[in-house]
Amino acid sequence: MTKTRRAAAVLGAAAAAVALGASAAYAATSVSVDPTATISGAGTRVTVTGTATCDPNPTNPDARGTVVVSLNQNVGTPLFAAGQGTQLVVCDSAPHTFAVTVAGGVFRPGPATYSVLLRGALVGQTASANGTVTLI
Repeated sequence: MTKTRRAAAVLGAAAAAVALGASAAYAATSVSVDPTATISGAGTRVTVTGTATCDPNPTNPDARGTVVVSLNQNVGTPLFAAGQGTQLVVCDSAPHTFAVTVAGGVFRPGPATYSVLLRGALVGQTASANGTVTLI
């Protein structure tokens, strides 16, 4: 192989690698929760809002991600309120808001701890967040 052919082959392979890398670039999977959540239903429901970002599934563009929210609150010794809720979200590498209704306890205004898991449209694509939210 001549030097010219070798150089052309190397440049062609480099260009293909760059093109493949650019087409495979995705946004980071992430999930975040807003600082306040809203109580309704005499305390039996809490709406937790936030933002989720996940990548599309190239073999199934209609696939959605799932946001799972768990909420716990110490409402007085020995009373404890806990609940869970889920919502589907669009996975297109752009941030989308969610509003998950958590049920399963009798919540009161004040602090509560949350755990949020985002399962994206791609196998193994997850993000999580934990913290404190103020129930109002």
